[in-house]
Amino acid sequence: MKSKTITSKYNGTLEVTMQQGRKVLHSENTNYSYGNVQSVWMEMLQKTNLHGVKNILLLGLGGGSVVDILQHTLLYKGNITAVEIDPVIVQIAADEFGISNSNTLTIECMDAKDYVHDTHNKFNIVLVDIFIDKHMPDILLSPEFWQDLAKCLSPKGTIVFNAFNSQKKLAPVKTVLEALGFALTLYPKVNGTNTMLVAKK
Repeated sequence: MKSKTITSKYNGTLEVTMQQGRKVLHSENTNYSYGNVQSVWMEMLQKTNLHGVKNILLLGLGGGSVVDILQHTLLYKGNITAVEIDPVIVQIAADEFGISNSNTLTIECMDAKDYVHDTHNKFNIVLVDIFIDKHMPDILLSPEFWQDLAKCLSPKGTIVFNAFNSQKKLAPVKTVLEALGFALTLYPKVNGTNTMLVAKK
């Protein structure tokens, strides 16, 4: 296939191209879905106990590689709610990667900050994978975001946070989560690149 370039007001220039025989989604400066970021999430989700998990919240859909891992590799049969602010990304996920609303997947096109503030739903696992190009939005470093997110968790719930290469910025996040009673585990350089933070109640 020829590469496709798509412009988004949220994410700038996006490109769908082939890499090692598979479609991938890139922003201008980094891999958004499939490719390396899928390998990072594969490693983390294989460490995550999905037994008895009925509801997963995914903040940041991208092209849907995390959904693909859960449903097709790990054979997760429960419900997934994916929150994605960018309607262009939602359309790319559907058109290019076959990721769209179904009996087990609900895609909410809205700001993750607003979703976690307003929702009354409870989730066993929350996966946080929000970026604008290679930058983590400032909202992810605010205490209010994590306090709201903690309220979305079921008892004994788990948060898995992709902090990309922002380990130095994580101090305020860790402080808030520890104050809320979470036990934290930091995984630096997952797949040789990303910092991942796991918080368990």
